[in-house]
Amino acid sequence: MKVSVLMPVYNTSPEHLKESVDSVLGQTFQDFELVIINNGSTNEETNSALADLSANEKVVVVNCPQEEGKKNLSVALNFGIDICKADLIARIDSDDKMTPDRLEKQVAFMDANSDVSVLGGQSIHISDGEIPKVLPEVIHEFSYFDDTHIVNHPSVMLRKDDVVNAGKYPDTPDHIPEDFLLWSKMLRDGYKIRNLPDVILEYRDNINGLSGGDSVHENWAKAIASILNV
Repeated sequence: MKVSVLMPVYNTSPEHLKESVDSVLGQTFQDFELVIINNGSTNEETNSALADLSANEKVVVVNCPQEEGKKNLSVALNFGIDICKADLIARIDSDDKMTPDRLEKQVAFMDANSDVSVLGGQSIHISDGEIPKVLPEVIHEFSYFDDTHIVNHPSVMLRKDDVVNAGKYPDTPDHIPEDFLLWSKMLRDGYKIRNLPDVILEYRDNINGLSGGDSVHENWAKAIASILNV
């Protein structure tokens, strides 16, 4: 198996979850498994939808309980990384959508560039009832979410061994930019991070999402300041 697609889920609407899963299953590149980590969802409709997905031979649904005081997205992702069978792990959030050729393009790049550990790409932002817009991602310009990201997290493809060796996602305290901290540590350790110029993800804007809420918490700013030594 070439790729494990890693999708954490917490109370995602069944409609958005279906759109996201369908975008994965409809990829032009088909040598993958879809690993869904149910991080303690309490929504009965979400859990019912996940139970139905378990019947698909390409889908693995695993439950991962939440842990008090920790960044539970990190908990779910680290749990999922250990389960993923492939060396290449493609991230996606459960309400976003892949373009049909995303995996094909990222696998081709990673095969041709064995020294790259993390590969992101361009995103189209989608909001229900609003016109999509393209958000540029540039490795040398922190342009995503008020200069706190190097790549758009749900767009990345990771080399599992490199992420494990780097210590995986930090999970404490509970309000931290877990992706930015991991990318920063990997860059400092000599790992390479790149972005494709192609749009590979439809990213759903959600004012109630984790990034929007966590970014106003004092731990968010403190964590970024500590890694930047400011």
